[in-house]
Formats: sequence, structure tokens, C-alpha cells
Amino acid sequence: MSRTPLAALALAVSLAAPAAASASVTAAAPDAASLLPAVQAFRTPLGIELPNNGLSFPSGRREVNWDGVPDQFASPHELPADFFSINSPRGIRLGGAPSLRVSSTLASGVPVRFGDLSPNAASHFLPFSSQRLFASPGSTTVEATFEVPGTRTPAATGAFGAVFTDVDRANTSAIEAFDATGALIERLAAPTRPGGLSFAAVTAPAGRPIASVRITQGTRALAAGVVESLPEHDIVALDDFIYAEPQALPPAPRPAPVPSPAPAPAGSPAPLPATAPAADATAPRLTRVVVRRGRLRFRLSEPARITVRIAGRRTLVRRAAAGANAVRLPRLAHRARLRLAARDAAGNRSATVRRTARPTR
Repeated sequence: MSRTPLAALALAVSLAAPAAASASVTAAAPDAASLLPAVQAFRTPLGIELPNNGLSFPSGRREVNWDGVPDQFASPHELPADFFSINSPRGIRLGGAPSLRVSSTLASGVPVRFGDLSPNAASHFLPFSSQRLFASPGSTTVEATFEVPGTRTPAATGAFGAVFTDVDRANTSAIEAFDATGALIERLAAPTRPGGLSFAAVTAPAGRPIASVRITQGTRALAAGVVESLPEHDIVALDDFIYAEPQALPPAPRPAPVPSPAPAPAGSPAPLPATAPAADATAPRLTRVVVRRGRLRFRLSEPARITVRIAGRRTLVRRAAAGANAVRLPRLAHRARLRLAARDAAGNRSATVRRTARPTR
């Protein structure tokens, strides 16, 4: 979290649109005012910022700046994964980490900018929009999936960007954008700016919107008592998320009809009837579901996105392969009811499996 003299820092912006790929934007600056032009250049084509009133719109943009999160969902408390799906519906659901945390405000009496977790974080993390920041303590990655705002309908966005704070090591903090099949659209690294701000944003190519995003924050997770040790370990936090209004994913395409064969000459043996390949209507199957030693273990019949809902706490969303899988659960102080379900690339959903997790020792 070292700082470079401001005189040595200059705004760096790069625009690239490689063939058959998405357009990408990266920027870095010593402070919010210097980074704003690059962020605004990404915002403007997306349209106006939409109201968070539970309605969806055909165009426009959404923003998550964390500042409206009430104190009961800010540090030292955890942020519910569905806060921006239910409490303040903006069509985004967070997961993929054992904990989600929004930093406190000065008025709350809790040290700001995650000073309650890491003793020197507050002096190094710079906010883009004052004063709250976001991180996933215990993990360097967090995932986001999209839904039509105000509903649970799976959706995708045409563009997604995020502001990073205090990126020290190159090519470590990044955004990875995936399509509805789980295939990678692009990985875009946030440029370095020690003690300052960085911005990375991906615009999806035509016909291939972004269904999920994985954000990597440095090389060491923010956690209680952890102090950054450069150059080996880089601790990074996040600020604003900016993305195009999520739109419902189209249904899986139907197979093309098979043309009828030409009539066979008289006396020829009758050909076997041709059959069109059937659309995927088979739901993934979850078997051997066991909770043991803070991990949820299961077998999956095909690759799918897994959703684990922990009653009263949070929701985890992970991509899982066919065969044996394991998901690490957050630390639990009490017994908790779990609900596990899988959805494949064609939108088929498995039956819900319920289990109970014991307190983590």
C-alpha cells in the first residue's frame, strides 16, 4: 500500500478493441478528480443512471457506490449477497467469497476504509466516491451475476466496470467477464497506481453479453490483522461498480429442423428415419451432498452454476464442473440451514437440496 509522490503520477488511459473481442477501457490516477474523465467516458454511452425503484428499463446504466448501505450492513457486519437484488434492487447479486464487507462511515464510530480490519488500511485506501469502500475479506476474488432488476430472472449486461484502490502489482487485480455458457469473454487487468485509483471496464461484443463477472483484488486478501507486505503481497479494495442495465437472457435456441430426404428410387430399401438433435431439457443432478468441516461437498452430473443459500446470512454463487466439487462455507457461529441448487447453460435447474451446517469451530 505504498504511496508514490503525486508529482510522479499522471492519468493513464488506454482504449483497445481487438478483433472478435470486446472493447476494453483501463485508467489510473492519483485521485478521484483525475480519474473521473475516464470513468465518465465509460458511463456516458451507457445512458442515464436509473432509479433503484424495483423496475427494469430497456436501456440506461446502474451504479453501486456502497455509500447508501445502512450501518447495520456495513463493517464490522457483513453485507448480504442479495442486498442490491432485494434491499436496493439494481439487478446484481454478489457471491463467490466467504465474506462481503462494506467499510464504515466516520459517523458510525467504526474505523473508516477498513481500518477495523487492517491497521494501516485507512491510510492507504482512497475512495472514488466518498466514503464507503467494498472488499471480500478472506478472499481475493468476488463474483457478480445479473438479473432483471426487481425480479429473479437471470440476465446479462452489455458492459461492466469497477474502480480499484491501491493497486501496487501489475497484472494481478483484474476483471474477468463470462458469457451465459460460462466461457471467458475477456480478462482485463487494472493498471497499477500505488495509493491511488484504477479503473477497468469491459464492453461485451455484439450478441455475447456478460452474464457473470469475477473481480480479483490484489494477491492477498484483506482480513483481520493482516498487513500488506510488498512486493510479495498486494491488498486491494474496490469502489464503484458501473454497468449497463441487465436484460433478460434469451431462451436456449431451438435446434434447426432437419430437411426431409429426397424420395428413394423405386425398389430401394427404406432409409432409417432421420431425427433432429433434441434441445437440452435435462436438469443437472446433485448427488452425495455432504457438509463436513466447513465445506459443502457434492457431485454434479454436468457443468453448472451452483447457488448455495445460507439461511439468515448470505448466498454463494460458484461455477462447478461435472463430478466431485467442494465449496468452502463462511465461518458459522450457529447451526445454519443450507439450500443448494444448480443451473446449467441451457437454463435447466436442478431440484433443491437442503442440508444443515454445524457451527465452525
